[in-house]
Amino acid sequence: MNALPKGVKYEFIFLICLFLLNGCSIFTPSDEFRTQASFIFQEKVKFNATYHYSLGILLILEGKTDEAAQEFEDALRYDPNSSYIATELAALYAQKGQTDRAIELCRKSLENYPDDVDAHLLLGSIFFNVKNFDDAAKEYKKVIELDPKKVLPYLQMGSIYAESGRSEEALEMFKKVIELDPNHLLGNYYHAKLLMNMERPEEAIQSFQKTMKINPAFEPALIDLASLYEKQGRQELAIEAYKKYLNAHPSRINIKMKLAELLFKIQKYDEAQKELKKILIQDPANLWARLTLGLIYHFQKQYDMAIEAFSDLAKRYPEDYRIRFLLGSTYEEMQAYDDAIGEFLLIGEDSEFYEGAQIHLAIILKEKGQNEQAIASLKEAIGKKKNAARLHLLLSSLYAEKKDFPAAEGILKSGIINDPQNADMHYSLGALYEKMGRFQESVDEMEMVLKIEPDYAEALNFIGYSYAERNINLDKAEDMIKRALELKPGNGYILDSMGWVYFKQNKLEMALKYLKQALDLIPEEPTIAEHLGDVYRKMGRIKEAVEAYKKAMKFNPTNEILQKNIKELLKKRTP
Repeated sequence: MNALPKGVKYEFIFLICLFLLNGCSIFTPSDEFRTQASFIFQEKVKFNATYHYSLGILLILEGKTDEAAQEFEDALRYDPNSSYIATELAALYAQKGQTDRAIELCRKSLENYPDDVDAHLLLGSIFFNVKNFDDAAKEYKKVIELDPKKVLPYLQMGSIYAESGRSEEALEMFKKVIELDPNHLLGNYYHAKLLMNMERPEEAIQSFQKTMKINPAFEPALIDLASLYEKQGRQELAIEAYKKYLNAHPSRINIKMKLAELLFKIQKYDEAQKELKKILIQDPANLWARLTLGLIYHFQKQYDMAIEAFSDLAKRYPEDYRIRFLLGSTYEEMQAYDDAIGEFLLIGEDSEFYEGAQIHLAIILKEKGQNEQAIASLKEAIGKKKNAARLHLLLSSLYAEKKDFPAAEGILKSGIINDPQNADMHYSLGALYEKMGRFQESVDEMEMVLKIEPDYAEALNFIGYSYAERNINLDKAEDMIKRALELKPGNGYILDSMGWVYFKQNKLEMALKYLKQALDLIPEEPTIAEHLGDVYRKMGRIKEAVEAYKKAMKFNPTNEILQKNIKELLKKRTP
């Protein structure tokens, strides 16, 4: 008889062993024979499990994850208690997004081996990735208990605490990561990022700098560090950080863009231009760089170059309404109004730039003396964009200028119907009522503004000044204007209101202090100069009062009250 082939022979022996292990009626094997048969059976099982597992690993290396998963499943059938096969298969399913099966495998493995660190760690990572932070935390805590020197669970626990707002606990976790591995890149980065979010800038800067020493090419740390410098007003340090990085990595276009953006923001236009031109050498089609370069030309009043830049972009991107808007705005600055109108009219009503384009269009028409056309244009635009508050505000102001107060009121009211929480429209309606002599309605609207936006400084100032003018509610007026000054401390008009309240309260030295500050800020405002004259007059300082009234007269020469005040004071000075 010919010998059996090797594979068939092995299978034949395996079947015999299986038969003998299960017992038979022909003969009773000895204990030694049973031991040998059991060993052969177990070796066969191990062989099949290892074979399928190894094949699965090879398939993963080839990128055939579906086939690899099937091989791991086959391996697990041969060796269902294998922790490492179950864990590898769970990791593969987790990678494929089949989290339920991955979790099931991890838990099954942990039933057999409850102290398997890798299985706990994998299960924690699966929970973490699906944002089940409570279960993830349980697994990571177990890993820390079993192996307190393992870094990953501390890192992930820190992320969980940070996500849930438990900043101090998160900080302790990241510190533990750094303690275990001082050069752990993410541990140092997350530590720095958390300190930045906790508004501990100096510590954050030190931590970011350490992160950059560990890996000088780690861009997230560089960007956050530069951002932190910017937030602190230390733009030069941010610029230095970007430049230092680019010296080592000159091809990183995204960092060049960050640098150019910062230079543009702080109006270092010449330096920004140089960086933008470097970007365009590397990436000639870079839209952002071309747009920004055009804006620099615009702000430097190099309008011909700006027109050239925006026109070229408009040809390349005819449906990009942002470019049309910038081109129209540049023509407007050049007073090439017809060209500007042409560009603004091309901007479709579905664009976010439509409202702005219509405002510019109306302003240009008004500038050309075509007020009725401006009004008609705005009315048509409002018909298309009923919720466009700025269109309502501008149209109302045009009606108010021509003293058509009822029409101005109607436009604002219709706008408020469509957008009842718009504080600006309520403010404008209140100011309009004041012009119409409807004092209480004016105050009511301003009170509505403050219900919508309690920190609306102009509304606080408006009510306070209105009370002071009428010499009523002076204590409340003082409180409201003080609050307005806290919100806008350098505002000349609010300083004037504060001085006027003190004048009405007969606190003349305080009034003088604030009115002088106001006039220094707005020297051409006749009302402030007149108020200052009133204070000097009440203090008996005739010469200074006359000087203040004369200054007011320069900007308001037909004011009869000023003329009368000056005459009266000059008579007092005459012996």
